[in-house]
Amino acid sequence: MILLLLRTDTEEITSFLTDWLFWLLQVPKKVREEDLRQRAHREAKLIEEATKLLAKIQAGSIKVGAKAGEGDKIFGSVNSIQVADAIKTATGVEVDRKKVGLKEATVKTLGKYTASIRLHKEVEGEFEFEVAILSLF
Repeated sequence: MILLLLRTDTEEITSFLTDWLFWLLQVPKKVREEDLRQRAHREAKLIEEATKLLAKIQAGSIKVGAKAGEGDKIFGSVNSIQVADAIKTATGVEVDRKKVGLKEATVKTLGKYTASIRLHKEVEGEFEFEVAILSLF
């Protein structure tokens, strides 16, 4: 290759080196563009799946069972772990308890409540759940 370069004209050498340098700089750019395109596609797919899961959770009737005493007061309180378990049993969707947030500070009576859920940084919503006596279901 060196002998070939020595025999050729300086214009040809310059042209060869600039073409080679141009190609060398373009490859990472094309790889980066392809990587960004694939990443955007994956992100769109995740958002679509999270939206479907949110619709499934909102459509399901979620019931949390608790032992209750007099006056509809339950023993203890309902927390996000129990709500996440109730989501799993009602819809089959396993949700991390950290993604479920209760609107009320403490849930200590029977009734209907609202909770929020964040499945993706762009997909979050609210759903209703019911705290019912454990022996009913």
